[in-house]
Amino acid sequence: MIKIGLQPGTLYRLLRQSMQEMIQIDYDGEAVFGSAVTSVLDALRNTTDFTDMKKLADEFMFTLLSKIRQPISIDYVIPELIKYGGTLKIDALVKKACLSNRQFERAIPMNKTSPVI
Repeated sequence: MIKIGLQPGTLYRLLRQSMQEMIQIDYDGEAVFGSAVTSVLDALRNTTDFTDMKKLADEFMFTLLSKIRQPISIDYVIPELIKYGGTLKIDALVKKACLSNRQFERAIPMNKTSPVI
């Protein structure tokens, strides 16, 4: 089995949907990524060599990722926010993201207890 993990910002840029909209929903790979998924799955089923499987998955993902826009500065701090469970000081995140406080607030809507991602 091959699993591919993406950072939240990458997944958003790829699918154009927030993670909140995607929670607890099953998706058909072909409906989301097109018919290329079917050919990749067929090729994966027909190989037993892990190196070949990884190569197939890498090629598919690089094809998808080459079509999305570049990360923005906020994408670099979201993994830290997740890693520390939202317990980091906002000022430190704002500084790392190279944004003003107002730009940061627009990029990550906040409620009173935790960020909404």
